[in-house]
Amino acid sequence: MEVGISGRTQESIVTMDTGRVTIMKFDGSNYLIWATPLEALLQSRGLWKHVDGNVREPAEADTSHVKFIKVKNMVRTAIICSLESDYMAIEAAHGDPEVMSEKLAGMHKSKCTASVHTISNRLLNIKMERSASIRLFLNEICNIELQLAFSGKVIEEQDKKHEFLNGLRQEYHVKKTILQESYDTSFEKMVSMLETTEDELASKWKT
Repeated sequence: MEVGISGRTQESIVTMDTGRVTIMKFDGSNYLIWATPLEALLQSRGLWKHVDGNVREPAEADTSHVKFIKVKNMVRTAIICSLESDYMAIEAAHGDPEVMSEKLAGMHKSKCTASVHTISNRLLNIKMERSASIRLFLNEICNIELQLAFSGKVIEEQDKKHEFLNGLRQEYHVKKTILQESYDTSFEKMVSMLETTEDELASKWKT
């Protein structure tokens, strides 16, 4: 297996005897997009053990030691070549693929923790815009829910209902109070009831 950098600055190319695999370079914000295909590639070549630590380095006197170091350096090169230049320089100082992988995973976990906190605050403080419809406000809530899910956090339905109701405009106050007391009402049913209220309010304002 050979490792090379493509002409496109955001991608690296790993050349194998079975073909070429293009991997999006790690830029500090795309860990999963970068790590998943890289792991799959190394797994397919039986090289992932040099990253997860499930291989023991032979003694220097062992005849297999030279080959082991050669393969280990190849894996190290594959990882370094799949990083953006800012991270390439940092990781090149770590000779062990396992240490490099753990450090990058730690950076990702730290960033995800900060990201979840920021996104969660957006959900806690979300308010329905004056011109927004119930459906549009629902889409905002769902977008935040998807962002949190991608970061590893799942929103419970009761929490989603709570934040949705708290963000409604003043004209929905009566219906909001009723729904807050209806614990058994599903989120979908709640949205449907609010859309009915929205239609009733629109008809009232027209007359």
